[in-house]
Amino acid sequence: MWWRNDKTGHGAARLAALLLLGTIVALAAAWAAPRSSGAVEAWVKSPRDVTLRRVSIRPRLRLGQVDRRDASPAGRLRAARDSGVETIDPGARFTMLGLVCDPPSDDAEVEVRLRTSIDGRVWSRWYAAPLEVAAEDGQAPQAYVDALWTGEGRFVQVCAVAVGDHAPRVLTGVELAALDTEGRSGVVAQVGNVLRRVVATVSAAGLAAPAEAATEAPTWVTRAGWGADESLRKGNPVTAPVKMAFVHHTAGSNEYTRQQAAALVRGIYVYHTTGLGWSDIGYNFLIDRFGTIYVGRAGGPRQGVVGAHVYGFNTGSTGVSVMGTHTSQAPSPAVTDALIRLLAWKLELHGVDPLASIRMTCGASDKYTAGQTVTLPAISGHRDANYTECPGEALYAELGAVRTAVGARIGSRTGAPAPYALTLSLSAAQVVQGAKVTYSGTVKTAAGAAAGGTVTLQRRPAAGGDWKAWRTAKLSATGSWSLAVTMTNAPREWQLRARMPGDGGANLTGLSPVRGLRVTAPAPATQETAFTISGRGWGHGVGLSQWGARGLALEGRDYKAILRHYYTGVGFSDIGNPKVRVLLGGGLGAVKLTCAKPYTVRGSADAVTIAANVTATTTYVGGKYRVTAGGWSRDFGVAVTFTPSAGQLKVLTPTDAGVTGPHRGTVRVRASGGKLQMINDVGMQGYLRGVVPHEMPAAWPAEALKAQACAARAYAEGSRRQASGSFDLYCDTRSQAYGGVGREDARTDAAVTATAGVVPSAAGQPIQAVYFSCSGGRTENVEYAWQTGPISYLKGVDDPYDDAAPKHTWGPIARTGAQMEGALGTAVRGSLLAVCPVELGVSPRIVKAAVLGTAGTSFVHGAELRTRLSLNSTWATFTSLSIAPAARDEVTVLPGGAVVLEGRIYPALADGAAVTLRSESDGTWRESAVATTRHSQSLGSGYTTAYSAYRVTVTPSVTTRYCFAKGAAVSPTTTIKVRG
Repeated sequence: MWWRNDKTGHGAARLAALLLLGTIVALAAAWAAPRSSGAVEAWVKSPRDVTLRRVSIRPRLRLGQVDRRDASPAGRLRAARDSGVETIDPGARFTMLGLVCDPPSDDAEVEVRLRTSIDGRVWSRWYAAPLEVAAEDGQAPQAYVDALWTGEGRFVQVCAVAVGDHAPRVLTGVELAALDTEGRSGVVAQVGNVLRRVVATVSAAGLAAPAEAATEAPTWVTRAGWGADESLRKGNPVTAPVKMAFVHHTAGSNEYTRQQAAALVRGIYVYHTTGLGWSDIGYNFLIDRFGTIYVGRAGGPRQGVVGAHVYGFNTGSTGVSVMGTHTSQAPSPAVTDALIRLLAWKLELHGVDPLASIRMTCGASDKYTAGQTVTLPAISGHRDANYTECPGEALYAELGAVRTAVGARIGSRTGAPAPYALTLSLSAAQVVQGAKVTYSGTVKTAAGAAAGGTVTLQRRPAAGGDWKAWRTAKLSATGSWSLAVTMTNAPREWQLRARMPGDGGANLTGLSPVRGLRVTAPAPATQETAFTISGRGWGHGVGLSQWGARGLALEGRDYKAILRHYYTGVGFSDIGNPKVRVLLGGGLGAVKLTCAKPYTVRGSADAVTIAANVTATTTYVGGKYRVTAGGWSRDFGVAVTFTPSAGQLKVLTPTDAGVTGPHRGTVRVRASGGKLQMINDVGMQGYLRGVVPHEMPAAWPAEALKAQACAARAYAEGSRRQASGSFDLYCDTRSQAYGGVGREDARTDAAVTATAGVVPSAAGQPIQAVYFSCSGGRTENVEYAWQTGPISYLKGVDDPYDDAAPKHTWGPIARTGAQMEGALGTAVRGSLLAVCPVELGVSPRIVKAAVLGTAGTSFVHGAELRTRLSLNSTWATFTSLSIAPAARDEVTVLPGGAVVLEGRIYPALADGAAVTLRSESDGTWRESAVATTRHSQSLGSGYTTAYSAYRVTVTPSVTTRYCFAKGAAVSPTTTIKVRG
């Protein structure tokens, strides 16, 4: 349950040092040993564990329906979520996800949406993954989502959408596959993996064999190099002449590191062999986001090995998959270059013209009929042969340029019209705003001669979009061109390419490979920033404000009026006293309990009575439940249930909420993943008696306690109705805090009894009655607090009734720049300058914030920002003041020497406002005003912010400390030393 405060290095340095040392040792050993060293190769080939867990999703997963006219990404996501979101606990952490199901009855495009969470509260963005239908030759087809990289997660949410008029309504036989590619050995395993790749690259175990094609073979990581566990592979490779190539993307996150890339390949391999039952990994080659090529299916990269990557067209094709999602984000130039080099070598090796159209015979497909002859480009996208979005819109849009570049690289179609061959070079891949970049290249005709005319330099944002003409240049007599441009806008990231239009004769339009350029904003020589944070409220801000309920009760409102205030438009229903199943603890090796009265234990047969005050211990041994009590022990073949003859069972094993002691109802013990779960089966009223005093102080007004009881009851009932596993609720703040009998209080018992069965409802169904501590004056719409759709009764309302709450307002809280950067982690690019809210809810809580750094801007959702910074709520304001030079610069001057102190304050002050310069040289701080000037700054993605800059020259005669201040916000202190 999200409530009240929503409870939620040095190791990195040691890892880096260990990696560096290990790499040096490994390189030395690899170079010193013979190139065919069996010991080196055996170590490189040793497998790294990838764990796969399967979790069945209810028999039928409903599909949202969307017309092709509204098949935008937003429309698809909306339809998928409206059809119902399944929340899944795979039972352990994971880094990759896949999904398998029965092939849909109707041929249509189906898109699966997944998102992940570490704690079940803060969720990642939604990943879009096409549902593929594929089969190895000779096997029955199956539908699946290929293994996608999500980064570390613990919980999963799944929904799906079908596109078109005749789309299927449900998916059946749905099973989630959760893969952990990190292994079980932590840092040691990570170091080992990196060293294996280094040694694999240097030693014979990881080097590509020389090719026979005229085009130079690219460098790749062999199966041994990325750690293929060859025991998972079945049968012998099947080969056939290569006629064409298919390009794919794997979907999933684009944010994996170089060190994690090989683990992604291993995860896909395990998923294809173990999860899908294939003989080997489906792809012939894979390319990571850094441009590294990996050999996929066994049999030799030079051979025409038949893979499992395009349903109906595996025979006669080679499959290359780019690791990541390229629906809207274009591949990096490194990826494009690697793809061009790989395809040029592979297609030339097999005598394939990359610009030709190839006639292929379909084996069986969801898009074509078996035996049908289909004409496809020699370099095709997966979507050309099957109903799928793969390889993503952005990557698919690049295939025309890829074909042209591959053709130019291997000199194909020399006797027929062919594209101009273009090169493009940049003098730098990253520059500071105001610097010049020289763009240069060459253009050759199809016959290889120098071209004449005008070439166009095109560019577009690195995130994707339309190519636009930017500059032109005249070709010299040698077909070369060059132009220098001062880059004035920052921060920006661009993709660039050169284009030469066709001449209507022997030369077709040609495109160069794509190059990338990052333009960064200039930073002060050295600056240091401090932050001050203030805000209102405590908790997520959605639904019932507990302190507000207290205030309304003190004004004489009854509990139904309180609930109607916070849950817009609700009515009330009576649900009676159903039984709920509360998970007291999971992952247990043993469960211990006792009772002051005789109690029984039952499996599937008759109950066995245990004497009063005798402790019963349950363990799981050899697939049986062993119960030991006093002098006897008995094994049960099924889960066991303990029932008191009178009174309550006393739980001796601490619950997940850290509670021991008496609990009402019965206690059930069952196995899950080889460990034990302890589940309390208890009536709703008995459960609430242990919840309400845990969630709200029993000394508060009776009507507030009643409102809390009804909200907790509605939340529990909603969870009960949605549950499909062995329990309905957690005993801690993942659901609602439940303390058993030991937490009960006569005053909250009376509130539970007085409202027996009553729940706030909408359309006759219990609502999602979320609640929290205090609002600070207004609650929030649910769709702004979390990344979810709007809910009619979870709307923001005015809440002046919680003004007695200790955190009605809070702050100012001072944070150093280092503290903020450590908490925000990878969201900071360069050094942190400011946190700028760019989208607000109705309260106004932060919905989206820009994390502004010296090397660029990233955006985070308000809930993620709150979690990372451990804020009381997302109703927060951030003030940052900087100073340069920083103390670490250790500036020293002669007496009276001039030093310029400068900085910025975010957000901007009013026109003409001043900051205060504080100085101290003799123990007394002195103050003077410094004028500021307002500036506007682009944050990207259509957002802007404003800051105020200040600058002053000081001439200290003795060593002096300085800082800038505005109200409670104070910059870091810098010291100017005076010598002599």
